[in-house]
Amino acid sequence: MTGLDPRIRPATVADAEGITRIHVGGWQVHYRGLLPDAFLDALDYEERLVIRRRCLAEERTPATVNFVLEDEGAILGWASAGEVRDDDLDSDTRELYAIYLDPARVGEGLGRALMQQVLAWGRSCGAVSMVMWVLTTNERARRFYAAAGFAPDPRRPEEPFRDFGVNKLRMVRALGGDA
Repeated sequence: MTGLDPRIRPATVADAEGITRIHVGGWQVHYRGLLPDAFLDALDYEERLVIRRRCLAEERTPATVNFVLEDEGAILGWASAGEVRDDDLDSDTRELYAIYLDPARVGEGLGRALMQQVLAWGRSCGAVSMVMWVLTTNERARRFYAAAGFAPDPRRPEEPFRDFGVNKLRMVRALGGDA
């Protein structure tokens, strides 16, 4: 992790600006060439900040979590997970909704640390598996998830992602051990 002393902790409303910066920046960098430039360029930081503040302020159940990875007060990463949203899965499955890093910090091991925190949280909830969705064309992300133990879910075919002409894929991982 290149000499950093990052810590991972539950997110608070005060983290909304850092999370939004990571989230919007991650989309604009990592989805460039995968999604239309016009869509990515139109992502509105201020609009997303309002949404993120509201989401973090709402009372959450123990089945939903937001983590931030920070170093010296700077948010370097964010992950969100919770109850699975897909009807075909049982309540013993959790879903990784999002995991993003500061685009300048990708490749330093920070994402692995954040993923391990999310997987540990899933196990602590008694979940036996975790799922997540990824664009089929996002090869870098798919390699990251595969390294964390996720594999394409044979129970679910690829699905269109919005109307962008790309598909998304559900990946699944058993939570019996570490990746």
